[in-house]
Amino acid sequence: MDNNVIIVGIGGVTNGGKTTLAQSLHKQFPSSQIIGQDTYFKLPGDSSLTYLSHVKHSDWEVLGAVDMDQMMVVVHRKINEMSHEYPSASVETAPPVLIIEGFLVFNHRELSSLFSLKYFLTLDKETCKTRRSRRTYDPPDPEHFLEGHAWPMYLKNKAEVKEQTDIVYIDGRLDQDTILSQVVNDVQKMVENRTIYRK
Repeated sequence: MDNNVIIVGIGGVTNGGKTTLAQSLHKQFPSSQIIGQDTYFKLPGDSSLTYLSHVKHSDWEVLGAVDMDQMMVVVHRKINEMSHEYPSASVETAPPVLIIEGFLVFNHRELSSLFSLKYFLTLDKETCKTRRSRRTYDPPDPEHFLEGHAWPMYLKNKAEVKEQTDIVYIDGRLDQDTILSQVVNDVQKMVENRTIYRK
């Protein structure tokens, strides 16, 4: 999409560090804004959710579990608002940065087409299982939910985006500062390339 906003997509495995990376990136670019896909999860009991009898749980690992229509309304509104801020009358105008993070941000065709930079955080199954066990979910995970559904769906969702050659895959087991440094460097280079200097 032709707009003046640098849009950074952060996707990948559950508990891979997406939100942490997004928040840390925001601190490096204080004027940036964040949109989180998790905010648009449908409510438990929504009639459109698919119930999985083999794990006795609703299917939260698909785009259908997210109100993507509403999310896209917010995304486009935010892009429009931020675009009007650039260029301004100032001597030096850096492009605004919008960070969008979520587990399936690259699986939504329209959303994925908007990104200037794409980062996909990965984990091995055991690390993912350990991290997920430390978190509390509402509704809570039933026993063996990761092995019985969430992990196979992660692999399926990951395979669906393999043809997007502009995605940068990052091992989520790496030190957070190492991951952040890589992304900050990329974003900073793009910001510098798009900065308008006025005489």
